[in-house]
Amino acid sequence: CQETDFGDGLDDWSTFGTRGVGLTPHPDDAAGQALSIARVDGDWPATAVWNFPMARKGSLGLRIRLSEGFGGGKVMLMDHFSTPLDPEDALNALFCLAIHADCGTAIGGRLTTGRWHDLRLDWDCAGRQSRVQLDDVSLGSLPLLRRSDGPCYLRLKATGEAGSGKMEID
Repeated sequence: CQETDFGDGLDDWSTFGTRGVGLTPHPDDAAGQALSIARVDGDWPATAVWNFPMARKGSLGLRIRLSEGFGGGKVMLMDHFSTPLDPEDALNALFCLAIHADCGTAIGGRLTTGRWHDLRLDWDCAGRQSRVQLDDVSLGSLPLLRRSDGPCYLRLKATGEAGSGKMEID
């Protein structure tokens, strides 16, 4: 089991070559911080990458909050590192959950802006799928997009136009 809580800043995260990615005061905890990912410049990516132990079968959970005006994003599980500025990241993802500008996901379910949501991905590479839960409700499954021994990187990306809101991770 591996965790990150931003208590040591972004030491666990890769944000090289991005703009609009950083820590912000936690909106619900005066002593805490949240990761903020916002597309602030259309010429620069807004992506953060976190490494965890590789596994053919596993689980990843995070708390996510979208701001008003959120322009879209992606939650990807990868089996290799590529810099946060990689424009072809989704082409090499194992699992990719798109969150549309209307805050709906590509497989159903909707996130409410301004509210924290629990997002969970339970993957099984042998079964070629990742089950997705939002606030303990099953949304369905994402297909494994290519053969692999399993993911070991979480990649979070804001994809909207510059100034189109942000996603925060608790």
